[in-house]
Amino acid sequence: MNKKRLTFAVILQSFFENSYENEIWKAIREVAALNDVNLIIFSGIRGSLFKRETLNFSIVYDVIDSSYIDGIISLTGVLATRVKIVEIKKFLSKKIKENIPVVSIGFEIDNCFNVVVDNKNSFKKIILHIIKDHKIKNIHFVTGPEDNEEANLRFDAYKEALEENNIKYDDNHIINGDFRPITGSLVIKEIRLSLFKRILGIEIAAATC
Repeated sequence: MNKKRLTFAVILQSFFENSYENEIWKAIREVAALNDVNLIIFSGIRGSLFKRETLNFSIVYDVIDSSYIDGIISLTGVLATRVKIVEIKKFLSKKIKENIPVVSIGFEIDNCFNVVVDNKNSFKKIILHIIKDHKIKNIHFVTGPEDNEEANLRFDAYKEALEENNIKYDDNHIINGDFRPITGSLVIKEIRLSLFKRILGIEIAAATC
């Protein structure tokens, strides 16, 4: 009797616009090929993806069920840049209750297999490196979405690193971001423009979140 070939759902935000997602997808695809596993991509759109009014997301995600899906790999950290984490948790918890195993990448969710990093301490080390090794104190910070947990942890790390080194926190050094590459490019242009308006020789570093 032939062994059943497993089928996993991979939940992404947007397969074509996010290089971070693309790199994770490549790794998932490679491992799946080695283990003879089927993969089905479920790609959302911008906005509040887990709400009914977002019609195409609702239709796509409603078809994920245990009749043909053996497991879910959720890029939760990426989804959380557009969706409130409470909505994602609610959705994944529902699937867990349907006896579908879930792997959550980027956020720790109860009863899931979680793949996470230590955002706060790791990012704090980066800021401390800029301050101590490069002797730079004028550090601009590009935030992530304000309701994104990972982004907030990095922002806390930034502020703690400044405080520990007696560097005054300045709201003028904070630039709102949303994790998109195009936003990062615009931010760098904005910082460069501001430098031209200042006295030559000022030291600056941009710490992105």
